[in-house]
Amino acid sequence: KQCDAKYYAVFDADFRPDPDFLEKSIPIMEQNKNIAAYQAAWGFYNAEESMLTRIQQMFLNIHFHVEHFGRFHRDLAFNFNGTAGVWRASALEDLGGWSSESVCEDLLLSYRAQLKGYELCYDDGHICVSELPNNLKAYLVQQRRWALGSGQVVRLLAPQILKSSWSLRRKVDACVHLFGYGMSAIIAATFFLIPLWVLAKQKFESVPALFEHAKLLFAVIDWTVWALFLFGVYTLFASKRAHWQTGRKALSRIIHGLEVILFSPLFICLVSGSFWRGIAGKSTKGSPLLVFNRTPKRNSRSEHVNQLDFIFCHIFVIYCLAACYMAFLASYFYVALIMLVYFVFMIKFILQEVYLIASDSSFNFLKTKKNSSG
Repeated sequence: KQCDAKYYAVFDADFRPDPDFLEKSIPIMEQNKNIAAYQAAWGFYNAEESMLTRIQQMFLNIHFHVEHFGRFHRDLAFNFNGTAGVWRASALEDLGGWSSESVCEDLLLSYRAQLKGYELCYDDGHICVSELPNNLKAYLVQQRRWALGSGQVVRLLAPQILKSSWSLRRKVDACVHLFGYGMSAIIAATFFLIPLWVLAKQKFESVPALFEHAKLLFAVIDWTVWALFLFGVYTLFASKRAHWQTGRKALSRIIHGLEVILFSPLFICLVSGSFWRGIAGKSTKGSPLLVFNRTPKRNSRSEHVNQLDFIFCHIFVIYCLAACYMAFLASYFYVALIMLVYFVFMIKFILQEVYLIASDSSFNFLKTKKNSSG
């Protein structure tokens, strides 16, 4: 124990709290001694830097201004986000402090606190600005750590949550919350099955006897596709609240919402494996389970997406184009249009990442040349 403070304010290095941060947060915790932690919303000073940062802003704005806001006001379990907040020292001591059993120690501690009867407070109107990862590699480092940690928390706490005295509604929502990365894999699977669905339906429709037996299967697939569509609708509507503090107009919100929808399948494919590793509790070569991989931020732009991830992005582009062609030949024109939009989006995304790599390489070359000449 290093000090006798009643509260610990927690900030990552890239966060810029207002001078009155403690004046806004501490009085709330003083009024209710059962509040273990206070969480402010995040803002982002580099949100307009690229398409990737805009997508991250949308994801995180929905997380805070829709999900956190809703869960807090409906008395459902949610999490402290590891920064831009305050913890009560006595609560931390009662809980035994931070645990190293998960790389998402903030998520684990949040649920441990709530299972023990403590409350968390979320202040939607208090914004603490920070920096978003500005390239794909940095973003994947962050998201794979979050996905891995979420899986670890599921493995560690799911039995306790189900056995707790919480209401059924709270238990169900907590499971949905913690399984977020895993449930998202269904969306990715649906996306990749679209061409197979188109071909299979075309073949079965040509043989009435077979089609009769496969009706249930196609009904399930159709409803899954509709679920994917509803996810998109939710994202667009959520963007209205998620961008209330930015003052963006409706058209801008729709465009940014579409970027999130289009990015989701690629993003899920690249990170969901970490979630399942966390649940299984297994390490892979060069990727142990309990090593905290820090998110590269400013001055780390030379660290770009690794070769395997970049190759997967190119395969994704080819897949989108092939799926568009197959759907067009099968006269499923709405599917062809969807895949064509995905194709254009992916081309734009990859070109932007290549531009970042090229610009950073030029910057590093000039910097090296300047140093050598000096």
